[in-house]
Amino acid sequence: MVPIALCLCVSVLNIIFVDGIVVDGEREPVVWQTQYADAVRLAQAEERMLLIYFADRQPNRAGKNLEQRTLQDSALSQALREHVCLKLSIDTVQDDLKDSKPLVRHPAFRYMHGGAGMAVIDFHDRDSPHWSMVVTQLPFAVIGYPDVKKSLFRRIRG
Repeated sequence: MVPIALCLCVSVLNIIFVDGIVVDGEREPVVWQTQYADAVRLAQAEERMLLIYFADRQPNRAGKNLEQRTLQDSALSQALREHVCLKLSIDTVQDDLKDSKPLVRHPAFRYMHGGAGMAVIDFHDRDSPHWSMVVTQLPFAVIGYPDVKKSLFRRIRG
C-alpha cells in the first residue's frame, strides 16, 4: 500500500505545484480528451499517465469553480499537459465493457463511489508493475469539492 500512497503524493504534488509553460507570451491550453478508448490509446502510445476527471452531470457552484478556476490555474497547466487528460461525465458508459454501467462504477474505480472526482491510470512505464492500473483516486465527496488544492495539500501534510 505504501507505493500507491507514494504515487498519490507525487502525482498530487506534481499537479498542484508545477508552473505552466509560457509559449509566445501565452500559456498553452490543456487539451481534454472526451473519449475513453481514444485517451487510453494516446496515453499508451505516448507512455504518459492518464488523468480522468469524472464530472457531475450538472456541475454545482463548486464544480464550476473547479473547472473555471482551479483547472485553469497556471500552476496546474504544465503538470496537466504532462498527462493525457480526459473529462467524462459520471454517466459515461464505456461500450466495450461487458456491463452497461457508467465507467466511474467500474470496480477499478471503486473508491470513486460512483461520484465526481479524479483518477490516474499509469501508462508511463510498460515495465512497471503498475502499468495500466488505477494508481490514484480522488473522490470529491471525500476530499472536499470546494477547494481541491487546499484539501489535497491538507491530506498530504496530515
